[in-house]
Amino acid sequence: MTARARLAALGRITITDGRITVLDPAPTGDAELDTALTSMSSAASPPRAAAWVGRPRRGITEAYLARLERAGTIRIEQARILGIRIKPLLHVTDTARVADARARLDAIALGSGPVDSARAAYGGLARATNVDWIIYPGWDGGHH
Repeated sequence: MTARARLAALGRITITDGRITVLDPAPTGDAELDTALTSMSSAASPPRAAAWVGRPRRGITEAYLARLERAGTIRIEQARILGIRIKPLLHVTDTARVADARARLDAIALGSGPVDSARAAYGGLARATNVDWIIYPGWDGGHH
């Protein structure tokens, strides 16, 4: 889940008319969330959600991957082709977490009731980050 979605789920921010308003700028104890809160609350006026999310953040991907590796969720393998370092290979080591993600996405996709903002963010993030091929591998998952 993105920092914005996590902060909204925690009641720390709200989005009104496409702008982010910080409701509680106090530190959360999570480095990534605290950085996001500081960024949002230090703006001269409430930032537009689309602009804030789309802003490039140096090192954010590496920080999240390192966090997942420390938690034992993934293993990062530095790959090389002809001695040239390429994008790292990510291996999911926590199969229970994959099963949980699949169950949560199935509940969102197959549910008959309304989808709240946290579930919508979860589903959107799964698709936007292309983890669907990990959660739903092979032909049955729709990947050809």
